[in-house]
Amino acid sequence: MQATAIRAESIRLALWSGPAATPGRLASAWKLRGDTHIEETSATEGRTAWRRDGSHAALLAPAVVPTSATFRLTYREHQAHLLSADADRDWLLGQTNCLLITQPATVLATLASTGRAVRPEDTGLPQQVEIFHHIFERTGVAPIVIDASDLLNDTERTLRAWCGRVGVEFLPAMLAGVASGSRDRMPRPGLPASLRSVWAVCQPLYDQLYAERV
Repeated sequence: MQATAIRAESIRLALWSGPAATPGRLASAWKLRGDTHIEETSATEGRTAWRRDGSHAALLAPAVVPTSATFRLTYREHQAHLLSADADRDWLLGQTNCLLITQPATVLATLASTGRAVRPEDTGLPQQVEIFHHIFERTGVAPIVIDASDLLNDTERTLRAWCGRVGVEFLPAMLAGVASGSRDRMPRPGLPASLRSVWAVCQPLYDQLYAERV
């Protein structure tokens, strides 16, 4: 289900990642192009309130504003695991959505360190799959999928492919943004027995998106 490149006079990029990802280095990569405005996450977006039962309530404020006339692109990051089930999805249609995926075992190892009960939704993978299908079914254009391992281990090819799908030229300056982050920061996959049932739900979701990666 590979989609064609998205071309527009001005392009709004939205990156959806999970809790174990380090998308900040991607913002640096796009900023170093010189033609991309990096939008800060709003005060309410990404705020997580943990309840006594260990679950959490997430607030997401999808503030969609016109792309600045002085920039060719606008880039903003979102956390997929904070997209609530009852949130409107149609505002996603007005932007180029990108999904940064990470191996479920790695994400779950990070979440296990919180000591709280973990659900599949806490990885962000169910939400990322939903975003993928919501966009594709309504527009015929699939979101752009970037695998975190590819980004770290095959950086130039991944960035070139990403730019190609967006419809802009790759600029070598982008490499410095990714290189500025440690390549060893992602935790090693380690799956506690208590999370194997969650992994069994999440791995097929990851595999679906992995097959669509750039």
